[in-house]
Amino acid sequence: MKKIKLIIKISALVLPLLMSCTKPFNCSGTVYSSHGVPMPNVRVYLNIFTTSSDYPTLTNQCYTDANGFYVFSDKVRKKAYLTITCRCDSGYALNTPGNWAKGGPKSADLHLKP
Repeated sequence: MKKIKLIIKISALVLPLLMSCTKPFNCSGTVYSSHGVPMPNVRVYLNIFTTSSDYPTLTNQCYTDANGFYVFSDKVRKKAYLTITCRCDSGYALNTPGNWAKGGPKSADLHLKP
């Protein structure tokens, strides 16, 4: 019984610490073709890294709407390094804003390059 009470007390202390390690992240933007035309129904990726030089630990995706607009809303680690990429038949775009979770820009338009 004492062990259970101890585990509950430790959990009550550790859980708030773990929850404070993440932060809400919201980002939006528009995907444009190389001619400056908004691109509908294009897949956009949010890649989340632990450092700027490793493979992504998590990748989220969404599709642009009829006006080429996309939105990401997620919880990420405070020290996460993020990139937003788009690959399609019309080209490729990469936006590397760095550490957005620390309060950088929350808007990223992507201009595809053939």
